[in-house]
Amino acid sequence: MKKIILVSVLHLVLSNSFAQPNPKQHIQDSVIGWWQKLSIPKPKPPTKTQPLTIEQQKHLVNIIEWMQRSYTPIGGIGTYKLKFYNSKDPDYNPFAYGVEFRVWNVSFAPPWLEANGNFIPVSEEYTRYDINANGIPGSYPISFINTTTQYVFIWPPNSYGVNGNLARETSLTDNPNTRKFITRVNEYNTVFLAPENKLPFIPVSKGQLLQFAEAAVDKEIQRKKIAIEGKWPGNIKAQNEAFEYERRKLEKTRIAIQNLKEKYKNSLNEHAIIHDMQPTLATFDGYMDPFEIKPIEQTNKVYFPIYMIDSSVLEKCKGNQPQWIAVSFPYTTKEDGNQEYEMYRSLMEHFNYEYVQDYFLTQIK
Repeated sequence: MKKIILVSVLHLVLSNSFAQPNPKQHIQDSVIGWWQKLSIPKPKPPTKTQPLTIEQQKHLVNIIEWMQRSYTPIGGIGTYKLKFYNSKDPDYNPFAYGVEFRVWNVSFAPPWLEANGNFIPVSEEYTRYDINANGIPGSYPISFINTTTQYVFIWPPNSYGVNGNLARETSLTDNPNTRKFITRVNEYNTVFLAPENKLPFIPVSKGQLLQFAEAAVDKEIQRKKIAIEGKWPGNIKAQNEAFEYERRKLEKTRIAIQNLKEKYKNSLNEHAIIHDMQPTLATFDGYMDPFEIKPIEQTNKVYFPIYMIDSSVLEKCKGNQPQWIAVSFPYTTKEDGNQEYEMYRSLMEHFNYEYVQDYFLTQIK
């Protein structure tokens, strides 16, 4: 009899242990939603520290409202924050603005609960995704050749960094909600919304890139001269010696650039694709050929096309009308847990990209 009772109790304990999820699993399965302490921001006149116009702020309020209709955080608590990215030296990126969304971890531990038992975000534990106007997620400015009227940048190709993960590589192009738009899978999964599905990004040719690099030599010579004069004020001899040393080094770079022009004289009109993800003037100093891409780099898509945005578009980016919209988010699967996967699934399947494109971009000329 005692054995039967013991077995029954053991069975009950085991049944309860399997039937009742632990707190962590309970959180993962719970619809937690957006942090109630946040209210949707009300547009305010721009200031020196917050340059967004009333109209630009209204765009971002719309984005927050659309997102809240499309997605309710599961397994975490959602927040949002208005962001802007000024165009400034040395990058001179397009003026961009948007909403930074975060889904934070939560916990039943006392430090992460309000007095009424509601969750607050666990510090530094979150997954981020963004919706930006005029931003280019997963790209890199070529700062040494950029100016206030010219933005040149590296834009890694589709499937850069996926490491053979075919499911991720084709995630946006296979999905019926995203495949009708411009998409990029590199460091981020990004859906670009643009008028007539055309981004104002101009491929930079080899010839153009070499011209930009040679112009940067002159700019760097002047920068060195100013720095040297500031380092040895009044000591003309020291200035001249130091400047001559720097000038000779930079003139060697100019010669290397001219040699590249001669080497590629029959293909200077081709799109510039280089092996350096973050090129500097030293990329063109003759030590290596920036245009040589090894076969294994071709196979693994470890090469970097170069694009630019011209002055007219850069000026338009400062206005109330977005020139394009970028929605970027991390790629996740069910194995990553409900919190991250439900966020990803909502952006893939529930967010109405077509509505956003029509709302913002049908009137661009």
